[in-house]
Amino acid sequence: MNRATVLIVALLVYPVGAQTESLLWPLELKPALSSTFGETRPTAFHAGIDLKTWGKTGYPVRALADGWILRVRTSPWGYGRALYQQLADGRIAVYAHLEGFFEPVQKRVQAQQRSTRQYSVQLRFEEGEIPVRRGQVIARTGQSGAGPPHLHVEIRDSDNVPLNPLQQGLGPVLDTTPPTLRRFLIVPLSAASLVDGSHVPVLIPVQPSAAGFVASRPVRVWGRIGLAIDSHDRADLATNKMAVLRHQLRVDGRTILTSTYERISYADGHLVALDRLRPAPDGGAFSALFRRPGNRLSFYRMETTDGDGTLQADGQGLKPGSHEVVVWAQDVAGNRTSARLTLEVSAPPQINAARLLSGPQGGSFLEADFIDEDDERLSVEIAASAPTQDVVERADVTVGAGPFTWSLPPRDDATAWSVTVRDAAGNARTRTLAVPRPVTDPGTFRLEVEATPRARHVLLRVISPRPLRQAPQAVAEGLDLPLKEESPGVFTGLVLLDGVAADTVVVHVNAVAADGGAGRGRLVLSGRAAMPGEAQVIHLLEGDVSLHVAAGSAFEIIYPQATRLLPDASTSAESPPGLHPVGVACRIGPADAAFDERVRISMRVEGPTERLGIYADDGHGRWVLLGADEGDDGRLSARIRAFGRFALMKDNMPPTISGLHPETGSVVDADITFLAEVTDIGAGIGREEDVVIELDGVRLVSEYDPEAERVTASPDQSLEAGAHHLVLTLRDAAGNETVASTDFISR
Repeated sequence: MNRATVLIVALLVYPVGAQTESLLWPLELKPALSSTFGETRPTAFHAGIDLKTWGKTGYPVRALADGWILRVRTSPWGYGRALYQQLADGRIAVYAHLEGFFEPVQKRVQAQQRSTRQYSVQLRFEEGEIPVRRGQVIARTGQSGAGPPHLHVEIRDSDNVPLNPLQQGLGPVLDTTPPTLRRFLIVPLSAASLVDGSHVPVLIPVQPSAAGFVASRPVRVWGRIGLAIDSHDRADLATNKMAVLRHQLRVDGRTILTSTYERISYADGHLVALDRLRPAPDGGAFSALFRRPGNRLSFYRMETTDGDGTLQADGQGLKPGSHEVVVWAQDVAGNRTSARLTLEVSAPPQINAARLLSGPQGGSFLEADFIDEDDERLSVEIAASAPTQDVVERADVTVGAGPFTWSLPPRDDATAWSVTVRDAAGNARTRTLAVPRPVTDPGTFRLEVEATPRARHVLLRVISPRPLRQAPQAVAEGLDLPLKEESPGVFTGLVLLDGVAADTVVVHVNAVAADGGAGRGRLVLSGRAAMPGEAQVIHLLEGDVSLHVAAGSAFEIIYPQATRLLPDASTSAESPPGLHPVGVACRIGPADAAFDERVRISMRVEGPTERLGIYADDGHGRWVLLGADEGDDGRLSARIRAFGRFALMKDNMPPTISGLHPETGSVVDADITFLAEVTDIGAGIGREEDVVIELDGVRLVSEYDPEAERVTASPDQSLEAGAHHLVLTLRDAAGNETVASTDFISR
């Protein structure tokens, strides 16, 4: 190992945490994990570790250390049955998804449940009221709340902030496998930023190499960019993927950022949306190697106090040329690996002007001029489209010496001519010029104009069904919006929204086809921004949708944009039977926008609001009810932390009950558990009080399991011999109700 390698390793390997007195592993099973600290969850980080129980329940759970029971909680959702222990050193241990508690706690829970006739309870205990010793059995493993059978364990500090348990003396978990790095994500962070010549993020796979992993190819960049990494870890006793402990970003041998998942406050859990980037709904989560605006998570360490981990690849920060990026990943056991990527910093060339000309003596010519910020020489290709691309001339030109003119050979089969300019780094631009064709009545045609919103600008995409003589012209509020050719008939550009004074920005796009026809396109954008520190209401889609933004909502300046949709045809989620679109449906962006304090979205309602609600597409084929708060203005509203697809829908289908046990006419033992299978495919069952089991007119304590779609209940004491009547009533969040009953005999 050479001196440079020793230095890199020394910079990467920090102490694995403040190792306190060893904690007892709570299960009499070999330590194996299904999830670790800091993993991605839909709305938060995973705040603990999940111990494998291999699909089984009922294993004894032992106390990690001496202490006393602080509180206990039962719920159909989340942690299910959970026990909270105050450790003698001031830390707090949490054991969740339990099947049952040890006797002192179980008795108190049952007494409270019978008193309130509710399954969900939360009890707090005084110091020393229920003491426990290290190794004492305090619970049994289960699968209550969310997820399959497992034991969730947390260690929190005295301020109730979750810490990485594997750095707090719990374990060790056998792990001789280094992390795996799969893909880089390179993100343009401003309107002037480009990645591979585009304004959209780029994914680059990595491949195994002798020194770790290496990117499949270099990436061309210009402007301010951010990097993110797709990574995971595995331990020896299980093959499932887990989060790594630490990432480190180095550029040209210099450490830029280190992130270590060792402490995450519950108050900041929702900031997972800023730390984990999702370039596509099904593209996985990438750990950010830069700090997005508003990200106050404490586990980042920057090289400079004013740094945010972003790279200025504009000649002022990273100079033009090649730069080596190395991302290190390390797990709690100290295993580490790296991935390497080459960034080619280069400003792409621009085609300043291009046109087809006719000479005074006949013949055709192509004239063009070029601009490039960091190259003096460019290569040019002139090609005919007839019907395939046929290069007729190649040349090198000097930037600033134009415009340049090329004589075109006679080609009756040529429908268009193109000029492509390329710099030394491989950045290229193409302009296609259609050959004019005489037509008696060319008429007008529609240009398709698409918009992809970013925080402070909108990416335009214009698609023409006919060949064009030159690039379309886009104008908004008197401003020229230059469009560049992405491919024949497809053009892209930007609408910068900063400083827009109008509530509405109308973009007009015009083009002339080769046949003389006039192409027209139009796009309406919102010019209202959500501003940090300002409360405001932003109306979208002619007021059909409004965003009520609190002063503490926006992390950065964002210009929300909305597009109307048909919710059962134009989104990834199909509306299920019984759930019917009845009003506005829309997509709101930017897709990566997140909010600190929730934003209230309201929708205009025409007619009665009964059984209506605002639903969101969860990205996995389901519409999920967000809320149905009714205001004085006849609108319905709900609260959101992110944008996406939303629809106003009506749920007319009540829940279903099947398999009610015991069946009518059954003869059963005096000690019995009642159960039923329950489902709801619309608004869902979201409150425990909407699941009611009554025996002979007396309400029982019933346990509803949303994931298993099952309700169970047991009588408080053995049944008296004779006839009994059992009634199960279900009500979904839209107010639809189903009742089932059974009559049976107890021995």
